[in-house]
Amino acid sequence: PQSGDSSLVFDLVGTDCSIANAIRRVILNEVATIAIEKVVFLQNTGIMQDEKLAHRLGLIPILADPSEFAERPAVTGEPEATENDTLVFELEVECTEADIDRDDP
Repeated sequence: PQSGDSSLVFDLVGTDCSIANAIRRVILNEVATIAIEKVVFLQNTGIMQDEKLAHRLGLIPILADPSEFAERPAVTGEPEATENDTLVFELEVECTEADIDRDDP
């Protein structure tokens, strides 16, 4: 195996695809990640639906060390966010006529 500061490369030879896929799923499950979970729109006058825009925001990788955050407790209902377990981003964007490229389909 080869390893670096944040990566590991190995070859899995002579193994059934289902076993390789199971190992891949376990690895993905065990790697701590941070992602956008909740999006609040105050006003959306664009053509993209809120749900689709929120989904796309959730796909953006966030470069933060998960070990520096407390894990949110799994309780029923919506637990209150604290500064120890939450990142808050604010985005204020306005589209003007100058931003629109009429030649772009």
